[in-house]
Amino acid sequence: MKKSLFILLSLLIAFTANGQKRAETKLYNAAIENGDMASFRKFLAKYPESVFSPTIQGKIDSLTREANTTRRNVAQATEIFAGFEYDTFLAAPFRKDNVEYIFAVAYTASGQDRALRNIILKENHAGWQQISTFDTPLYTNDDNLDVFRFITDTLRPVEIDNELYFEFIYMNSSDKTDPRTKWKNENVEIIFNLCPALGSTTFYNAMFAGEQTGNGIIEGNCMEAVQPGSGSAPQMDFLLRQMESSKNLVPFSNERTAQKNAISNWYQRNPEGASDLTFIAINENNPIVNLYKESKYSDKSASYSAALVECMQTTLICVYVNETAQYLIVWCEPAVDSKDRSAKYLNTIYFENNGSLVLYYDQDHRMIKERINIPARKKQ
Repeated sequence: MKKSLFILLSLLIAFTANGQKRAETKLYNAAIENGDMASFRKFLAKYPESVFSPTIQGKIDSLTREANTTRRNVAQATEIFAGFEYDTFLAAPFRKDNVEYIFAVAYTASGQDRALRNIILKENHAGWQQISTFDTPLYTNDDNLDVFRFITDTLRPVEIDNELYFEFIYMNSSDKTDPRTKWKNENVEIIFNLCPALGSTTFYNAMFAGEQTGNGIIEGNCMEAVQPGSGSAPQMDFLLRQMESSKNLVPFSNERTAQKNAISNWYQRNPEGASDLTFIAINENNPIVNLYKESKYSDKSASYSAALVECMQTTLICVYVNETAQYLIVWCEPAVDSKDRSAKYLNTIYFENNGSLVLYYDQDHRMIKERINIPARKKQ
């Protein structure tokens, strides 16, 4: 009886596996035969981990191509559209059903409202006529980023699933500086966009949000939950692939994030001018600890070791507590140029006694001494 049951279960499992394989192969063959986006996406939705999936994804990618629909060039379209009195815009020509058009996207701002205005011009016997215009709100998550600029110089025509779109990229940033930390707002949003040339008003965009770190590199992450090929619309697949291929957009650096979070935490916990201080504990794997160990400006007492550290345009004091084996950020201030004699420059630190740390400043040829009582956590 047990042997018969085992054989029956084995046959059932084999039948189910073969049935799934046949269904998968049948749907794959049907998708290849149909050769359209809907069939390809239907297969991926049902069998995302199939051995056929790379082939199907390749077929989807083949339906996305750069379009060239007109003999007019971008310079001509830009010159024509410039007569419509928009200051910040991109324009490009296209042709459909033997009719010439110009598609343009212009940045507009009125009070707190900021938008992208999409305009279509059509050529007729009287010249160029504006036949369509609609606004889409600026795509942003951070209202403090109030400086807009186009990253791309032109609109790129792209055909996806037999529909013409224009691709472009813009950036939201800020030119403000924090009055206390003296940090420039380095936050930035890079938005990849697809806008249909005619017909649909569906606007596709994907955001990479992060921080500018210099040399054109932006550290951050994609704000869209979906990833290419995982069931999103082909337009979103295209945008996310464009984002992934950009060498200037990289994931957040864990080291830089740890540094900035620790310093920001200190400023948040210590109001300007306060005498009572809140020290910020940091883990030994925080990069600030490595800077502490490498610092040339340090001193020790019986209970503490302290060092001056330069980090992220900030001069900070890191203290090691012998009793607890703990690293603490006890003081932060904006870094200043040592050559600027008018600036209050933290020149060195030293222990006056076991728990009193002297901060020695130079300013306009004057010596200034301030103190931090580490056990009492007070600035004097």
